[in-house]
Amino acid sequence: MKDIDRIINLHKKKSTSKVLKYGSTEKIEIKALQRVLNDLGFGRELKWDKYNADGYYGDCTLKAVENFCDYNKIRASGKSVSLKAAEKIIERYELIDELKILNEALKQGEIETRIKLNGRYKTGIAAMQTLLAELGYKRQLKWNKYGADGEFGKATTSALKKYSEDEGYLDSGEALTEKLAESIISKFKNFYGSQFMRETNKIAELTETISGRNVIISDGNSRWTFRKYRQGLFTFGKNRPKDFIETYKPTLTHMGLNSSAINVMISVSENEGNLDAVNTWDNAFLSFGMYQWTLGTSTNPGELPALLKKIKLSSPTSFDQYFLSKELDVHEADDTTGYLSLNGRRLGNAHDKEKLRTHEWTFRFWKAGQDEKIQAIQIEHAYKRLNLFYKSIHYRVDEFYISDLVKSEYGVALLLDNHVNRPGYLVDTLKKTLNSVDLGNPKNWGTEEEKKFLKEYLAVRKSFGKHPMTDADGRAAVTKKFVRNNIISDERGSFSG
Repeated sequence: MKDIDRIINLHKKKSTSKVLKYGSTEKIEIKALQRVLNDLGFGRELKWDKYNADGYYGDCTLKAVENFCDYNKIRASGKSVSLKAAEKIIERYELIDELKILNEALKQGEIETRIKLNGRYKTGIAAMQTLLAELGYKRQLKWNKYGADGEFGKATTSALKKYSEDEGYLDSGEALTEKLAESIISKFKNFYGSQFMRETNKIAELTETISGRNVIISDGNSRWTFRKYRQGLFTFGKNRPKDFIETYKPTLTHMGLNSSAINVMISVSENEGNLDAVNTWDNAFLSFGMYQWTLGTSTNPGELPALLKKIKLSSPTSFDQYFLSKELDVHEADDTTGYLSLNGRRLGNAHDKEKLRTHEWTFRFWKAGQDEKIQAIQIEHAYKRLNLFYKSIHYRVDEFYISDLVKSEYGVALLLDNHVNRPGYLVDTLKKTLNSVDLGNPKNWGTEEEKKFLKEYLAVRKSFGKHPMTDADGRAAVTKKFVRNNIISDERGSFSG
């Protein structure tokens, strides 16, 4: 039983003050209380480094309870845990994940690119939604309907904008800015102890160590700290695609990417995740890598098996090391989607896919993301997505191929970004754009005509469809930056990938 569950059970039985009290002999429950208080940041009061969770409710535990009550405006001496104090301990404990997720994204300097309108990082969005609800913005969030669903849409925008206004800021609510994140976190930090969210360099030399909401996993050679969230773990990782591409251009050239293709991938990669990002908490069971390729929801195929198929074909040694050696294999997959198998059993439904939520598989995929061969395959696989639509008869816009419309590196980068984010909208977005401009036959266009077309396309895609493209303006701005920096060209005909 989890430590917090023991406190919850005592609270339900209305027996907290009888069991959690000075001099109590109920060591199991006292240890649970001490570990929870340490997670809440009261390690200094507990003298945690000296006593840890010793099961003795003495002066140190009394001081920790007393300070918790004081910080949370509860009148108490600390000699016992009242029902009111227990209720508040449970309430504060249940927000630890959310606060640490926001704090981690803030420290990485990526909060505005991760937690934004139609953003893909559901973990951070759900954390923000939970905290805003706790601060009194359930009505704007339409909490009873959506809850913390990880979808940054109109309701979440409304709630964040209202919070911004209430705090005296003028934010649009379309992204969680650094100042708003710091403001939200500050609303809660006074309820926790001085060591809450404190950095620590202590890592136990164990295969797996659970410390609060951190899970430190090591195989003796590598180790990494993952965050627990809901039914799984996650990490944003550390290996940025842009860094890899710039360092290993010869490797990618050998894999068939020419300089134009490499330029496009450099500009696209900044809008995506890291090469060793892993998530095992949402309804797609497990996602991995720069495009967050998933197993697929429920009985649906996912894009992750297609990536693993490419790894198996291109680097069988790496595939065996991280996957096949533990009986994970590709069951069936084409170039885009498919299914995996584990111990010879097809992972074709929710029950079977759940088997990859384990800590071991989280670590294995993370470690695979450190392998330079697999990193290179990710980049190549991400680029080859272009083959699905750029010159495909299935993606024709009226009588034209998409390659007839867009021929610049800048334009191709925008389209690839669109296809990653909202593949089903691409053709119709381009059709609407083509019908909105009067530029004649695309086969006769020059650079100026293509620039006019792309300007209109960016305006159309911003609001196209029931669920418009994620942060269309922000993502476009990132791509445009690479034109200004002379990494990619907006000259028609510059793309030759």
